[in-house]
Amino acid sequence: MIQFIENLLTYNAIWVYTVLFMMIFFENTLPLVPGDAVLIVVAYLTGRTSLVFFPAYCITILGSISGFVLIFLLTRNWRRKIYIKLPFKIPEKKIKKYKILFQKHENWTLVLSRIIPGSRLFLAITAGLMDISIVKATFLTLIGILIWNTVIFRSVMFLGENWEVIRETIDNYSTTVNIGIAVVISIFLLTKYYQTRFRKKS
Repeated sequence: MIQFIENLLTYNAIWVYTVLFMMIFFENTLPLVPGDAVLIVVAYLTGRTSLVFFPAYCITILGSISGFVLIFLLTRNWRRKIYIKLPFKIPEKKIKKYKILFQKHENWTLVLSRIIPGSRLFLAITAGLMDISIVKATFLTLIGILIWNTVIFRSVMFLGENWEVIRETIDNYSTTVNIGIAVVISIFLLTKYYQTRFRKKS
């Protein structure tokens, strides 16, 4: 990836930052894209190449928040269709309970979601399903993005050539979190599915 971005830097600055924006954007919207890989490489190349710190930093912020907003809006607009197509129905009381629980901790949840790479997509979807305003959700997420991206840039600059330590640590952590979330969701869906089948037979 370093070689790709270094080759990219030979082109016009507008193209460079546009491509970097898209890479960060997809990093925040697609579950298969390695968490923070692009962000770490951009931080590493800043100051060592023609990549300028301030615009590069701003692009990482813009790409991250744009990814969150897209997932939030898609989930908000499709939540009725998603619910209708579920093989089971969650009782209205439980939905209200989940909403109250999320709303009680939504401030910290949305801020911390940016600091836990493996949970970002899941929490963006969760926020879209809840009755939280897009302005508040975007603002809280932006705070988390600013904190996390600043930590990454500073850490990479401090470590210098040893920057891969950060990438490896985050990759391992993200994998663990993703597996944990997948297991929890799978157990939840299977439980609800078999509960629904049991009720129908009864």
